[in-house]
Amino acid sequence: MARIEKSIEIRTPVEDVFNFTRNWENYSRFYEGIYDWRPTTEITSGKGARFVYKAKALGREYEIETEVIEEVENKSRSFASVSGAETRGEWLFEPLDNGTRITYIAEYKLPIPIMGGILDTLLIKPKREAFSDKLLQNLKRLLEH
Repeated sequence: MARIEKSIEIRTPVEDVFNFTRNWENYSRFYEGIYDWRPTTEITSGKGARFVYKAKALGREYEIETEVIEEVENKSRSFASVSGAETRGEWLFEPLDNGTRITYIAEYKLPIPIMGGILDTLLIKPKREAFSDKLLQNLKRLLEH
């Protein structure tokens, strides 16, 4: 699986950052380019919560369902796809004297066996890195007061 890891410091207490990022109704505000979020379980936050969303890549629209597989309050949240493209990810929250360091880790597998590595290096990974940077910048903009 390919892996991307990005961090940013936000001048907001860890509890506020954690609670904002765990509320599915906020997802479309910071996950730019991912849309039509909706829960698929009665649980809408924490371990076991599932969501379906849509994203565009390589000119096609994809629907992906993901599940929160672990959550430790104010420390971490990990998720994995249960349908659609194979993805895994994790949010890490570290309290700082003046706010929070948030780290976003994304892992993904392209469903193209032979040309997948080349396609990833040339096209997909740079876009995923830019997406991750923008995601964190959006959180910073939304959460800093």
